[in-house]
Amino acid sequence: MIKKHISISKLSVAITLALSSYNAVAEQKKVTETMQVVGEKNQSYRAENNNSALKTDVALLQIPQAVSVVGEQEIADKGALVLGDALKGVPGINAPSGEGARDHFTIRGYDALYDVYRNGLRDGSNNQAYRSMSNIERIEVIKGSAGALYGRGSAGGLINLVTKKADRDVAEIKLQAGSFNRLGVSADLGGALTETLSSRLNIEYNQGDSHVDRADHSTLFIAPTFRLTLGQDTLVDIDIEYMDQQVTPIRGIPSVDGEPIDVDSSTSYASSSDFQENSSINAAINLQHHFNEQTHLTTKAYYSRVEMEQAGTRNVKVTDETLQRKVVAFAFDPQQDMGMQSELNLHFGMHQLLIGGDANRMKRVSTSGGTTAPDSPLYNPSDFTYSRPELSPNRTNQVDSTALYLQDMISFNDAWKLSLSARYDWITSTQDKHSGEQFEIKDDNLSPRAGLVFLPLENMAIYTTIGRSYALPWGGIYAAPTKAALLKTDLSELGFKVDLFDESLTFNTAIFNIERENAQTDEQGVVVEVNNDRHQGIEFELKGELLKDWQISSGYTYLDAENQDTGYQPNDVPMHTASLWNTYQLTADFKIGGGITYIGDRYVGGKEAVKLQAYNTIDLMASYQWKSHLIQLNVNNATNQDYYIGATGGGSGSTQINQGAPANANLTYSYAFM
Repeated sequence: MIKKHISISKLSVAITLALSSYNAVAEQKKVTETMQVVGEKNQSYRAENNNSALKTDVALLQIPQAVSVVGEQEIADKGALVLGDALKGVPGINAPSGEGARDHFTIRGYDALYDVYRNGLRDGSNNQAYRSMSNIERIEVIKGSAGALYGRGSAGGLINLVTKKADRDVAEIKLQAGSFNRLGVSADLGGALTETLSSRLNIEYNQGDSHVDRADHSTLFIAPTFRLTLGQDTLVDIDIEYMDQQVTPIRGIPSVDGEPIDVDSSTSYASSSDFQENSSINAAINLQHHFNEQTHLTTKAYYSRVEMEQAGTRNVKVTDETLQRKVVAFAFDPQQDMGMQSELNLHFGMHQLLIGGDANRMKRVSTSGGTTAPDSPLYNPSDFTYSRPELSPNRTNQVDSTALYLQDMISFNDAWKLSLSARYDWITSTQDKHSGEQFEIKDDNLSPRAGLVFLPLENMAIYTTIGRSYALPWGGIYAAPTKAALLKTDLSELGFKVDLFDESLTFNTAIFNIERENAQTDEQGVVVEVNNDRHQGIEFELKGELLKDWQISSGYTYLDAENQDTGYQPNDVPMHTASLWNTYQLTADFKIGGGITYIGDRYVGGKEAVKLQAYNTIDLMASYQWKSHLIQLNVNNATNQDYYIGATGGGSGSTQINQGAPANANLTYSYAFM
């Protein structure tokens, strides 16, 4: 159970900040009643444009790549409490367990833990946490290699979180209560401070237990943002996010004879002493200047710092009907990320040119420790306690990268569009162990991409793209002499897009082939062996307004993924996934909705050691709005389906399998002051 004196203190801070901020907004409105509204809440699930895939504002139809966008309305209708709720059902996306303590995604079967961005910048400080949803306006998923513009990263793609800006008058407060003793309060408050300066503040506090015994969570999140308008040509956005999060890591249940053991979904083999504490601060500045209608410059800089400590019970081995366990502790003390990016966009003749460069640094100081844990009866686990483990210096990892990149989008005519991109990266990854052992990866690579779009009709596009990208093993947070070479990925993709019903509904499909070389090296860094992964498949997505007042978001993915040298399927990668989510506005005030998600069979534990059975879950929602009041009920896993979310990576996955939550509900009340 959460310590109540801490929870009440944080809750009072959140409420006090919300009320005082609302009073401030009310006073600000006396200063000026006029404010430029850059964006209003879009009621449609369909997105028209995207800024992430090509780093410029382009219609989705003209992008030679598969892109999915989850907008503000869809996030709200789903009642998304964490990022995984919002991305549920997006074709190509799967959410393994994340060790029960963080967001974790795969894209087209490849791990994307280190490939989440925030406003186009790496979001490294939140890799070991659940991100708050209160400051996210929309989510953009770029599938396939994005190395030609973003550099090192996942073979499957990336996720870009677009945060709320100080671009409108807003004053809204939300109260939430739900299953597993969940309580939450949040506020979204913004307005003009002067004729040139506006602000916005998002605050959230939530706490609750889990469907798993002896597990709980609490999060305090504060995100002020400011916008300075310097004439008609220059905008400056300053974004700050602070988060304090406490969550119990959940390592799940073991398996026997290639199957998870049959126990209730609430079963825990962990200790009530287990914990994870995470405190982070992120700050970013974004300057945009338009020289004229054809030329504009964007410059961004960011800094983040996170301090994280975890001690958790891990299942080690099953012997007869006994489970061996141990307690592992580790910390980031701290991790710091910083960087700068500058891009010049020029539009002349049939060319739309992007010239960019960036420099980034990630430094993580790691400490570690642990203690023993008693063995547990396999089918009747009991609690145990331990003193907080002492941590000792372990290693320091640092990744420095600089890059230059160039992109030319050529419009030969209304029907033919060619996109050519290339990026050159210089990367240095170092690891200094406390024992004195040092290791370094130093490399430079060219990441090219070419895409061609043909529009036989103004609402229809056929495209093809090829690209190459590189990634650091383990995202650079760890290094080993046997992994001294970057991972090389090649993508080829053919796709079709069409806008239907007067551009209210979009249908997309893509056929793709992704091949990744995973080189093994000797202690001198010389490649001695290459393992090859191949992920190929097809995706379908239908999104938008099917009929008047009927919004739909649906998709299907077929993914044939295997290691070509061993023939094994990778961990936690289903061959078939499908989803359907839709809402219908019955009256001006009353909306109902629901959906079904199917996840196919998967293997975990390495070398197809344990099979997780396919499952489907049904989610429901209903909302009623009266004037400025909105009440919404979301029910998840309405049929109380038993299922497995996934497992930890590698061989440990055979003893650390997370079960999904039973039927649960969340009730939200919100009030808009303006």
